[in-house]
Amino acid sequence: MKKLTDEQLEELALEAMRKYYREWRRNNPDKVREYRKRYWRKKALMLKEQQEDALERG
Repeated sequence: MKKLTDEQLEELALEAMRKYYREWRRNNPDKVREYRKRYWRKKALMLKEQQEDALERG
C-alpha cells in the first residue's frame, strides 16, 4: 500500500465527509429544510438586534 502524505490523507478525509453529508442531506430533506429555516431565523434576529443597538448608540 502506498504511503500517503498528510495532505493526501486530509483530502481523502474531506472527500469522505462530503460524500457522507451529501447522502445524509439527500435522505433527510425535511431536516435540512428545518435546520436552514432555524438558522436564517436566528440570523435575522441577530441582525435586527444589531440594527437596534446601532440606532440606540446613534
